[in-house]
Amino acid sequence: MEYFAEAEDKAEAFAFCRERMQADMTTEAPRLKEMSRELSERLRRFGGTWAKQGALRQEAMNHIRLAPDREQAFAAITGEMDRALERSRGLGR
Repeated sequence: MEYFAEAEDKAEAFAFCRERMQADMTTEAPRLKEMSRELSERLRRFGGTWAKQGALRQEAMNHIRLAPDREQAFAAITGEMDRALERSRGLGR
């Protein structure tokens, strides 16, 4: 909805959102669920509250859903998470 609200061309944004929602409900649903589970697993390693982890996962999934290349967006997010985790482990030594 945020994408639609911020778009200048509402008709184009609506068509894009409808196309993505149809894909999400059919062919891409299993992969999105897998991405969500993997993000949740990685966020658990960081700690924090369940609510905070859920909010971060939802923000990441929103970004992935809107990305032109979802796999690339997922790889970028998980790569940043891995680097942040490595940095935090290095600081703890």
